[in-house]
Amino acid sequence: MSIRLLLLGLLATLLTGCSLEDDRDECCGVTLHFRYMETGQDVFFNNIRSMRHFLFDSDSIFVTEVFVSQTTNKVQILQIDNGQYTMITIANTTTANTALSELIPRVSHLSDFQLSLADSETRTSENGYYDNADELFYNATVFTVTDSDRDFYFEDLSNVHCHLHVYLYWHKLPDYTGTFTMKLYDVPADFSLSPDSMMRVKTVTDDDSMQPTSLNSVQLVPVSMDRFVEHHIEVMPYNFTLTGEFITHRWTNECIPVLQVYNGDKTVTRQIPLKEVFDNWKIYPDSDPVQDYWLEIEVYPDGTSYVSKHIKGKINGWIDGGKITG
Repeated sequence: MSIRLLLLGLLATLLTGCSLEDDRDECCGVTLHFRYMETGQDVFFNNIRSMRHFLFDSDSIFVTEVFVSQTTNKVQILQIDNGQYTMITIANTTTANTALSELIPRVSHLSDFQLSLADSETRTSENGYYDNADELFYNATVFTVTDSDRDFYFEDLSNVHCHLHVYLYWHKLPDYTGTFTMKLYDVPADFSLSPDSMMRVKTVTDDDSMQPTSLNSVQLVPVSMDRFVEHHIEVMPYNFTLTGEFITHRWTNECIPVLQVYNGDKTVTRQIPLKEVFDNWKIYPDSDPVQDYWLEIEVYPDGTSYVSKHIKGKINGWIDGGKITG
């Protein structure tokens, strides 16, 4: 199949003579309008720095990567054969942190398309840990190209990363010096990007349709694969407290990591199984469109830890998460 893709943002519609009075009045091809919805508001430009688009045909065979010259929330695909297509979009990837499986035009199948943490000289699965991941967003859409000159689709990006904020302090002044290492064990490392393995996390809808419209927002996330890794972050103490932030791939109800803190080779805390803590708080990551979690940890001399959860907007905003004795 001979195919030529011309991708235009909003500015390019001026060159094709299309009206700008109505967002849906985009002529001359298929227009995909990308959104990222939070609390009923489109906050695309607050969160999305770049996007990559991968096009597959009706047989789920890879056609081409669709390139855009700048970050735009509207993508037009022009002069493409009629038929059904699938496009996978990943936002905010960097080569330093994110690896995508190689795709060969007319050969690679959508079911083989995966996303993984990227290896580097200092961060590999072989040496046992990774640093922070990219703040990734995801969309998978199936659309049909016809002879109509006004094919228009809303596309909702989904949040597929997790933030964990950790604030640690000691019940008594500690006998530690230097840099500390916060470690997360059993963190999901890979995603299948095929829409055949997606899970709905949020729908704001005026009906039961799974199709995004101007009144219907649907967020779907890919399913994590069966590989789990460690994430490490280095933190320096300030006034006998430690403050660190992890950025990882999205968690699930069953895949909630274990946290532990070290000072060199010395263990500062025993292992803290966050799944037990989250179950106690009735936090279920699969149901959270945005995974942004805040922990406060008080450490006693015997290694016992008391974990609390921060509630934003409250002066005394911490909820007891229980005693962790290890």
